[in-house]
Amino acid sequence: MRRPHAGRILLVGLVVVATSLLGTPAQAAPDPGPPPNPLEEGPWPPSEVLAVDPATVDPPLSAAAAISDCPAAPYGVQRTAPGSGRTVALTFDDGPGASTEAILAILRQYNVTATFFNIGVNETVRPALVRAAYDQGVLLANHTWSHPDMSRETAATQAAEMDNASAQQASVTGRYPCFFRPPYGTTNATTLNLAQARNMAVFNWSVDTEDWKAAGSGDAYWVNRIISLAQGGGSQTHPVVLLHNQPRAMPATVAALPTIIEFYRDRGYTFVDLAGRTAAPPAPVERRITGDWDGNGTTTPGLVRGNVWYLRNSNSTGPADIVLGYGRAGDRVVTGDWDGNGTTTPGIVRGNVWYLRNSNTSGPGEIGFGYGWSSDRVVTGDWDGDGDTTPGLVRGNVWYLRNSNTTGPGEIGFAYGRASDRVITGDWDGDGDTTPGIVRESTWYLRNSNTTGPGEIGFGYGRASDDVVTGDWDGLNGNTTPGVVRDTTWYLRNANNAGPGEWGLIFAP
Repeated sequence: MRRPHAGRILLVGLVVVATSLLGTPAQAAPDPGPPPNPLEEGPWPPSEVLAVDPATVDPPLSAAAAISDCPAAPYGVQRTAPGSGRTVALTFDDGPGASTEAILAILRQYNVTATFFNIGVNETVRPALVRAAYDQGVLLANHTWSHPDMSRETAATQAAEMDNASAQQASVTGRYPCFFRPPYGTTNATTLNLAQARNMAVFNWSVDTEDWKAAGSGDAYWVNRIISLAQGGGSQTHPVVLLHNQPRAMPATVAALPTIIEFYRDRGYTFVDLAGRTAAPPAPVERRITGDWDGNGTTTPGLVRGNVWYLRNSNSTGPADIVLGYGRAGDRVVTGDWDGNGTTTPGIVRGNVWYLRNSNTSGPGEIGFGYGWSSDRVVTGDWDGDGDTTPGLVRGNVWYLRNSNTTGPGEIGFAYGRASDRVITGDWDGDGDTTPGIVRESTWYLRNSNTTGPGEIGFGYGRASDDVVTGDWDGLNGNTTPGVVRDTTWYLRNANNAGPGEWGLIFAP
């Protein structure tokens, strides 16, 4: 019986909202061009970025702007990130929205701070997300109450737009915002005077990703376009990058964000919010992994915390049976049976270099090679069924698989899923070959060949907020099946269909 090679590390907490079923690879989408009005940044009209009709929402009872906690604001529009050296500020307009949780999860994963310019009306619909962003240390800022073009409004209306939004934010967090971004980037002297009187610094941007034009699509065309436009700030010393976090889902923005972060980090930029703050040092990131650590044919849990690996040899609650140090805290982790001896062992990917070790002990990697780009998502599997686990990568929604642990091009390439999907691998039909799968929200789509086409198996399992893992939990038939991890509890299922988990265990060494 051949064992599935299910050593796939999952991104923690990634929540992606999408609606349609998996199909053939998406075609390049046309650029819709500029918004139908001369404003600098869209979309237009304002109703497109509001979660509810403002006429149905009562403004906060106390809408007088408090300024005591804010430093004196400079006059005029700012467009550069604060700080010395090379700094970059990621800013997200129009939230909170359907993708706020996914954006926050990525910021946590990369230990990056950001600034959220929220709309007051939208904050009334999702106040828990406002508080979650605040508690995470994201800088919350004012993007008006209902997103009008301020340059077309009276002084009284402009003041009310600022003050209602500030009061709404204070009602959730207890703090009034010290930063303001006018919708569409448009101001007049009245706007600037009102903001300065409220000690709110006015910030626009120097890099526009135009991600709102994707209009809710997660197509690879839009993901790549957003990334390309964001990378334009690499010629600036202090770029301020404009992204969005609208009421509708923004899967292309979510999919592009890790690559944008890695682009600036690789070039030595420090991520700051518009107050000049960096993210607090993170707690050690826990990454859930799976493998057959003792070669008995059964997949069991593992966890990597920093650079320490904790491996358990049974699907039951208890401590780790194996503890070892390997790699660095910032490495991406992979697992596989690199030498075909029946045992899953560790690997790490640093940039685009893979370092693989053939035993579950501390020590240097025995195998090293370059494959892919640092921005790719990495997967592993026995793509040709020869018993050895080898590398793969996913770029957008295109999978590139290699059949040996050496430098060289991918021998297999195909499109599957969307760029915003979570990717998994396994031997779903027990024939000895590892093939792709994706998880979209809580629905699993599995394919039994390494070719383009629809998923042959689809079912619901777990929640969108769960971590997902795969393995042959019972070791009986060679089939890889699903699992989810919720907090410290693992729920494992022995069939590729909807239903409850047959196994439940706690693993939190």
